[in-house]
Amino acid sequence: MIFRKRLYFFSIGLIIGIFLMIFIFRGKNASFNYMPNARVIENIISKDSIQFTQSENISFTTENIKDIISNGKVDFKNSNSRNKPCGIYRIISSWKNAEVVLEIKNCSEFINVVQIF
Repeated sequence: MIFRKRLYFFSIGLIIGIFLMIFIFRGKNASFNYMPNARVIENIISKDSIQFTQSENISFTTENIKDIISNGKVDFKNSNSRNKPCGIYRIISSWKNAEVVLEIKNCSEFINVVQIF
């Protein structure tokens, strides 16, 4: 078979496959979190309950905390993800043009905001 003919059949199959994938995944809320940062952020945001350890953190609402977490990056060097029963993560983000660092305990049913720097 000539190379052009093989390339033609390959490109037709590729285009059909791309359209099928777009059609299948269009209506679904599918996310592909392959990197560790995205997995941890998705796990933390999926929790319904947010608790605060310090009383001075009242200026932050739960929506503010979720926005800070969703826009942040996990600092794995200063985190202790293997801590039992709740892993401790440090998330660096920005909020109102200032850098914010959150220290969070990620438990199975809730998250606990330990410190805000």
